[in-house]
Amino acid sequence: MTSPADTPVRIAAEQRASRAPGTAGVPGADAGARAGADYRLTAPSARYRTGKFSPSSEQRQVIENQVRRVRVLAGPGTGKTATLVEAAVERITVRGVDPASILVLTFSRRAAKELSERLSSRLDLTLGEPMVRTLHSYAYSLLKADAARSGLPAPRMLGAAEADRMVADLLDGQLLDGAAQWPGSIRPALGSAAFASEVRDLVLRTGERALSPARIAAIGRARRRPEWVAAAGLAREYQQVLDLRMGTTGLGTALDQAELTVAALEVLGRDDVLAAEQTRVRRVFVDEYQDVDPGQAALIERVAAGADELVVVGDPDQAIYSFRGSEPAALRDVEVDRTVVLKTSHRSGAALLAATRRIATALPGPPRHRQLTAAVDPPPTVGAGEERAAVEIRTLPTAARQAAYVADRLRRAHLQDGIAWASMAVILRSPAASMPPLTRAFAAAGVPLVARGTGVPLDDPLAADLVTLLGTGPDRTTIDAEVVARLLGSAVLGPDTLDALAVRRLRGVARRVMSEHRGAGSAGGTGAVIAELVRALAGVVRDQEDSDPAADRVAAARAVLAAVPDPIAAAVRRLVRLIRTADAVADERDAEVALWQLWTTSGLEKDLLATVGRGGRAAARADASLDAVVSLFEDAADLAARLPGAGVTAFVEQARARRVPDEQTASGAAAHEAVSVLSAHGAKGLEWDLVCVVDVQDGRWPDLRTSAGLLRVDELLDLAAGVDPAVSRSAERLADERRLFYVACTRARRQLLVTAVDGDDSVPSRFLGELAGPEPVAAGWPGGVSPRRALHLVDLVGELRRVVCDEGTEPETALEAARQLARLAAAGVPGAHPDQWWGLAGPTTEEDAVPPGAPVRISPSAVESLQTCELRGVLERRGARGPMGDAQTLGVAVHAAVSGLARGVPRDVVVAEIDAHLAGQERLPDWQIRRLRRAIVSMTDAADRWLQVIGAGGWATIGSELAVDLPLASIDGHPIHLTGRVDLLSQTPEGTTVVTDFKTGSAKVTRAQAAEHLQLAAYQLAVAAGAVVSGRTVLPDGVVEPASAERPRVTVSGGAQLVYLRTGEAKVLTQEALDDDRARDVAEQAVVGAAALISSAVRASENPACERCPVRTCCPLQTEGRQVTR
Repeated sequence: MTSPADTPVRIAAEQRASRAPGTAGVPGADAGARAGADYRLTAPSARYRTGKFSPSSEQRQVIENQVRRVRVLAGPGTGKTATLVEAAVERITVRGVDPASILVLTFSRRAAKELSERLSSRLDLTLGEPMVRTLHSYAYSLLKADAARSGLPAPRMLGAAEADRMVADLLDGQLLDGAAQWPGSIRPALGSAAFASEVRDLVLRTGERALSPARIAAIGRARRRPEWVAAAGLAREYQQVLDLRMGTTGLGTALDQAELTVAALEVLGRDDVLAAEQTRVRRVFVDEYQDVDPGQAALIERVAAGADELVVVGDPDQAIYSFRGSEPAALRDVEVDRTVVLKTSHRSGAALLAATRRIATALPGPPRHRQLTAAVDPPPTVGAGEERAAVEIRTLPTAARQAAYVADRLRRAHLQDGIAWASMAVILRSPAASMPPLTRAFAAAGVPLVARGTGVPLDDPLAADLVTLLGTGPDRTTIDAEVVARLLGSAVLGPDTLDALAVRRLRGVARRVMSEHRGAGSAGGTGAVIAELVRALAGVVRDQEDSDPAADRVAAARAVLAAVPDPIAAAVRRLVRLIRTADAVADERDAEVALWQLWTTSGLEKDLLATVGRGGRAAARADASLDAVVSLFEDAADLAARLPGAGVTAFVEQARARRVPDEQTASGAAAHEAVSVLSAHGAKGLEWDLVCVVDVQDGRWPDLRTSAGLLRVDELLDLAAGVDPAVSRSAERLADERRLFYVACTRARRQLLVTAVDGDDSVPSRFLGELAGPEPVAAGWPGGVSPRRALHLVDLVGELRRVVCDEGTEPETALEAARQLARLAAAGVPGAHPDQWWGLAGPTTEEDAVPPGAPVRISPSAVESLQTCELRGVLERRGARGPMGDAQTLGVAVHAAVSGLARGVPRDVVVAEIDAHLAGQERLPDWQIRRLRRAIVSMTDAADRWLQVIGAGGWATIGSELAVDLPLASIDGHPIHLTGRVDLLSQTPEGTTVVTDFKTGSAKVTRAQAAEHLQLAAYQLAVAAGAVVSGRTVLPDGVVEPASAERPRVTVSGGAQLVYLRTGEAKVLTQEALDDDRARDVAEQAVVGAAALISSAVRASENPACERCPVRTCCPLQTEGRQVTR
């Protein structure tokens, strides 16, 4: 065999598929470094072949380069990756360069994978060491080799989540010690996640620049910045903890990505190591050079200083990682012998290039690499008879309209233009702010989406609740009222999930039953009782649990389950099984095993997969939950590899501390047949046929706000670099934002849509005008139609049915619509056949709604609502109210609070009950809870002041929340009862009895309307007839105070009053006592209302409340409800 210098060789290997020891968690894992390889040498063909690749003249200059150092300026789509691949192939196959002496560096794992795959397909080549590496992977390989030479364990990568957790722990420790080293203005922030993240950023960015803690402290003292001195101390402590971990775990040094480069430079600082590396690496190719930071540039320069060839490729206009320390000027400053400019775009056509060039022209730097020409101008896209513009720029009046238009545009591109879902993308500057309306619009339009790299696993509620459950095993104190209430309403219970009303009902029953089993007294706070119930059933006892024997607690808990409906009991039992599993695996040393046991117990996999298969919004949520759970398992496996034996507690802490997605989560997700939704940074290096750049708003893009934070890291770095921090950076920030917008727009191959909201509070970005150039920016939906009919079978059927049923339709048009409906009906499309049209179907039944002879109970409020509109009153009685909203939550709490005040309960106790009630409202965010609390307390105080005023005037409380039951006439054998609950019954100094009804809504009646108020009159009727049967109070958690043994004594009626509390001051409207005629009239109206509840036919009445009616879709008088009878 001749020398490699004389004859080129191809090295092939049959290798094991397992990962080499020590490579777990390493960025750009060394795919070729595997054990057990059997090598053979073969002679390749002697001539370089381009295959299907046809290089341009500029690309051929790079491929056949003969000078030592070359800079390649390559704009978007100019084929820089293909050029790099072909250059490496040419060196091996034509010049006979040893493949092991070639090093190809790139910025991201995704790019490294693509380069490796292309080289493998061109060379059929497998090496003992990978030819292509990320910059971090190459730095790691140097450290790993150095550790092996020294007989030390290989270093390991420190994940972002683990590093964040370490910083937070260190800050917590300093807080416990008093945190005297931190200035008083910053001390209150030390415990926050945001400040921990800021400290972590300081450690990372100073590490990138080899800025030691001593140097940071010196700058802090010189500039009188004690927070920098304190941060330097924490950075030193952080490194000490890493060193201690290495010594106690037997693992290698833990390094984050910033420290990798610094440590690698230190290794190469030894002459023998540098000489060996320069002897091994003879040719260096660097992709995306514009994204390197100063440390990485120094590393490349040190290795390439003795190399035969250095080729750096990049585009200064795509330098978008300055926040990570990269320098846009790096590509300009590198020393080269020659510069080659790639000018032919193989991605975009002329129209797209002209538009994006207008953005690039506004960027600093020479323009020679921006004069791109299209290799082949693609033919215009034509769909449904209309030609699509390559570039469309449009503003919409609201965020919802914008989202709906984007969804419609994507659906039409898929159905009419034949573009695959996976060939479309939506790019956002701020996914967290822009995603909610897009998610809703895409679900409504039937557009599948996958959000890439926009979050962490615990952003998904199901994944978060799994981690919460897992954490209950090692830490039983977490099984408290808040956690149990949340888990009972969580998707982790699958189909057994409870709503807020069911949880409230469980609380009430549990408190009553468990109190009875104790003999007397409370079973704990209003929320704690269900936590006690679950702990007892699970056999898990907290350290502070009371002294009740375990058997008694279990017996009481079982009695609760026997007293609640089966669905509630099933949910509790399922939660108990999960908590028992978490308790059983609490001591498991492998968190992945523990998580698997919990996941298996949950039985959710089958349910979620079935939901995904059904499609729709629920499918998208289920798919996202499955992705999050898979990510949890990956994190658990990674933790086990990094810290063997770390166990469940460490995993739970890591999962909760993780705030940013690691790179593999952001870019390594499995491909979906769906539209990609991602950030502009995440889109770098990718391309799609249709790209929508959405929400390009002034203030958001460009985002020129400074992110100085409490530590002002940028100012520290400027001072360390000798730059005056007083110099404005506005121009730099604007250039960064413009480069990011340029990257987003240049991802498109065929079509580009850019949208913004132009409304009262939103202004489009200046970038829209730059992109549009002399052309005006379109506003609204095309043709002024807003919106167009969506391309759905459901919408098509609806439109055809409207045409057929509209009396004003031309006969020929109606006939054609009927023919199309017949075709759809024959194909089985739901809703197309007239048999499925509600208005043409006969009544389901004509029997009365109430069984024969059954009593009918009607409340005073129902008497009033049925008088206004029978249809609404009956449907609401049958459950058409929907879930409890804020108004209902507020009303329940205020009425319970006022009842307590009327019975003499102290205000502080009442407010404590309000807080307990609101703590159980898991469906509401914290800000809404705070707003509700302010409103409830304000109205409670208003009622308290009013009660004190009437009490001082000689009024006495007879009772609050008094039940009334007044028998009325019978209808066809149905006894009619007027039943309800009087908010407050009082006796005046004159001895008369007054009914009070408290109102918490904002709508008020007039004095004249109050005088005739039917609900108030019905209460008067019942009280005057002596129909008060009991006095009891319903507390906020649903617990019923025992009824009084005696009926309250009622004297002569003194009338009634409405008391409005909404404004924070009691406003009173009165009603005179009923005379006999008025009393008979009210009783008759109650009977008429009861007849409507019985009958199978009810009357719909148009009235001023129709606009707010919750049953409009079932009302034939309303446009949206005409399908009931037409």
